[in-house]
Amino acid sequence: IDDALREGGEFITPLRNEYKLGDADKEDSAELEEGEHRANATIYIGGQHHFYMETQCAYVIPDEDDCYTVYNPNQWLDAANIGVARVLGLPASQVRIVNRRSGGGFGGKLSHNILIASIAAIASKKLHA
Repeated sequence: IDDALREGGEFITPLRNEYKLGDADKEDSAELEEGEHRANATIYIGGQHHFYMETQCAYVIPDEDDCYTVYNPNQWLDAANIGVARVLGLPASQVRIVNRRSGGGFGGKLSHNILIASIAAIASKKLHA
């Protein structure tokens, strides 16, 4: 592909993508050999987006009057507040988000943490009902 591009060729991709799960190294890969389009190339990837240095985590402590305190590292506290309140069926005023640390997130603690915090909040509510 690199040689063809240097000589003015084009790399054309189909408008639709079809994917099949399989093992290209097995002997019974006749479909791979009979494929309409085949390419052998080197792929260069610049950077990795959202490569965390720390894991996503959360713990939730139920409080009085059906309020919850959520401890998790995040970069978007109000979205976490609204998300957790929504899954608990509570107004956002009854959920307090405490950002412990969000070092090493590089943007990965922006919204992915809301799922983890929500799961912890549901477990906390069910265990302390």
